[in-house]
Amino acid sequence: QILAQATAATLFNYPDTTAHFAMWLRTKTSIRQVFSLVGRHNAMRKRARLGAAYDAFIRGRDTPDEDRLSSVYIAIAKDQMRDKLRTAKTAITATGENITPALLEIIHPRSTRLNIDQGLMTDNGLLTDFLDIINAFYNRYDEHFQRSHVNDSNTFFNSFPVNCFTAIPDNDKQALALPFTRREFLTAIKQLKSSASPGFDGLTALFYKRHSQDLTDILLPLFNSFLLPGQILPSQLLVGKMVMIPKTDTPTRLQHWRPLTVLNMDLKILMTLLVNRLRPLLKTLLHPYQSAAPGNNLTDNLLSLHSFISFTLNNYHPPDSPSGFFLTSLDFSNAFDTIAHDFLRFCLLKYNLPTNIINVIIQCNSLASTAICMNGLLTPAFGLGRGVRQGCPLSPILFMLALNPLLRTIQGDVRIGGISIPGGGGLRQTFIAHADDVTLLCSSYSDIDLALGHIQNFETYSGLTLNNDKCKILTPNETFAWANPRQWPVLFPPQTIKLLGLPFGYTNMTRLYHDLTIRKIQGQIQTMRLSRPSVYGKVNVVKTFLLSKLRHSFIIFDVPSDVLKRLATLVFQFIWQTNIEEIRRGILYNPVLLGGLDVPFIPAMVLTARYRGTRSIW
Repeated sequence: QILAQATAATLFNYPDTTAHFAMWLRTKTSIRQVFSLVGRHNAMRKRARLGAAYDAFIRGRDTPDEDRLSSVYIAIAKDQMRDKLRTAKTAITATGENITPALLEIIHPRSTRLNIDQGLMTDNGLLTDFLDIINAFYNRYDEHFQRSHVNDSNTFFNSFPVNCFTAIPDNDKQALALPFTRREFLTAIKQLKSSASPGFDGLTALFYKRHSQDLTDILLPLFNSFLLPGQILPSQLLVGKMVMIPKTDTPTRLQHWRPLTVLNMDLKILMTLLVNRLRPLLKTLLHPYQSAAPGNNLTDNLLSLHSFISFTLNNYHPPDSPSGFFLTSLDFSNAFDTIAHDFLRFCLLKYNLPTNIINVIIQCNSLASTAICMNGLLTPAFGLGRGVRQGCPLSPILFMLALNPLLRTIQGDVRIGGISIPGGGGLRQTFIAHADDVTLLCSSYSDIDLALGHIQNFETYSGLTLNNDKCKILTPNETFAWANPRQWPVLFPPQTIKLLGLPFGYTNMTRLYHDLTIRKIQGQIQTMRLSRPSVYGKVNVVKTFLLSKLRHSFIIFDVPSDVLKRLATLVFQFIWQTNIEEIRRGILYNPVLLGGLDVPFIPAMVLTARYRGTRSIW
């Protein structure tokens, strides 16, 4: 009824954007009040029924509804017992158990509250009071995001070569500027994750999906009005709730927490609309070696890197030569949080995006505000003078578009020799990248110097800076004599470096990697044994968690027969929780309809992964 009234008001009474959004805010307030009232009413009814059932079940009160109330009490008691068992990481499971949110919670339980039992170490000493801790987080991020990065736009044009930007055609530009359609809006709602946390307004993705038609009538005209010239997005739409995600098992410092912003679903829908329009153009805008772009493949970069290292082992330069082979891993400090808004606008203009789309994108970041939420407490909201918010669907695309000029500048500099991929027809490559994970491929000291010069220029205008403590150079040349002005750590064989999620080095990585992988899986199994899911659940855990992450490594590294046997043994030990297997493996490999459990056959997984990987290259 509330949505019907709002729809009618949208059609007849609110041509103005400000008034339209004010009506939408009132509608959300009314919906929250209804949800709150219904929730309290249902809780009171449940409490009353449980009390009556308790009297009938325990005291034996003679009531006509005794049997029904007793069954209600037993059902509720069972639900409560299930909750207790789930809390204890134990599941009551049944045949056909799937990977559900409940099972995920059992295997990887989430902490809903900030654990500060050990206190928080800051520059001013150890903080133990929770109010002091939350103030420390607020002061850190308020100061961090308030740092604006202002540069002269004219200087931008003179600092980057013309070929580092690829402009979209004018017909694509005109299509981007068109109003959103009803089909686009409904598609964006369907793409919302049902399990995603709601923002400040408390309206969940399931609410939007259930009432998608009515909400489309209300919000589609509002969002299309944002595309009109001179429109300023309402500040209430752009507010976010920042939560802290621990980076380590024992987070004791501010640096051990990663900020994640939870947005209202209406803003997520708007951002998803923009994502769906920009995604088909990314293959044109982004460099082909950026494997995070749609249509590109991480496997291609991994195979190139593996081929480069293998070629190096067979064609090693003399130690007294100024040349060599250098893998330089770059790490940007607080990458998403430090992008300058003016630089982002400059890049979007150079890509020839329409002005109305650019204005919406920039306003969604520059006019946004965020409040930190910890254990149910909120800090005052602070503005964002820079950066894009982690948790926004559009942020990964914006970051790649902002990083793209640097990558194209390095690849376009003919003075940087880079490396020639074996079998690549003389194709020269100077870097590989996956989102913000960038690795330079250099063949001489001058290559590193030239690339560093481009990086310094990029840092000046973009706001991004390298974390020099985490940048690393891996080389087989033990007479490494580069000046190293930023004091990056230099690694030599047999040391390894983690690139694109896999360890690489100038030694035999096959055996080393598989030993590390098996030890990691053994550790995961020891942790998961506490949860004791059913046999069917364990098979799904094997598919989803234990073996799925090995797909890329199966393509890159050879898998010896003894490694296949060790992996299979670990899988079946996890399924049976013992070394004694109750059913022959050959039966368990069969599909469920044929009496098996559909346990993955690892040799077939290896062949399938390699076929798909090589097929993408062909």
